Amino acid sequence: MKTLFAYRPEQYLFDELITPNFPQILLNRSLEKKILVSHPELSPDAYVTRIDNWYLLKGNKRNISMCFDLHGTWHEKDRIQARDWRKREVLEWNGHWYIEIKGYAGAEECMALWEAVELKLELQKLQEKRGNLERRKTYYDKYEEKMKEAAQQIGNQIVIQMAENHPRNVDPLGLI
Repeated sequence: MKTLFAYRPEQYLFDELITPNFPQILLNRSLEKKILVSHPELSPDAYVTRIDNWYLLKGNKRNISMCFDLHGTWHEKDRIQARDWRKREVLEWNGHWYIEIKGYAGAEECMALWEAVELKLELQKLQEKRGNLERRKTYYDKYEEKMKEAAQQIGNQIVIQMAENHPRNVDPLGLI
């Protein structure tokens, strides 16, 4: 079972990519957040759900809670995707924006994020070994290009999913 401070590498990279986009409106953020939710039809009894990256943004009329889940290969299973659909419905009912960043077979919406994670891990290994400087430079250049690609893919997914989803017009409650 995943513990609360054992973040995955993609959570750090995602935060590194997205945080600079909100400098004036970012009120709070967390690499993992517990949220108390309920839904009149799907879950009348309140329960706690976790999301990978959470951002509270200053809005014009109310604050905006953006919940991001980063879905790698583990999410290829149909039962996991059904659970994620339910999670979306419940979070949106409670006033949160829920955005899935997917990087698995059949949903190649943001493969660049996971590819950037692999490149960063390889780059770290080369730096630890004090390997060939030219090889490190090549990996660093590939990593930088992949981060740009990931930022673009993430931006596309945020726009598309926010346009398709409509959380209730309520202040998000239940943040733990």
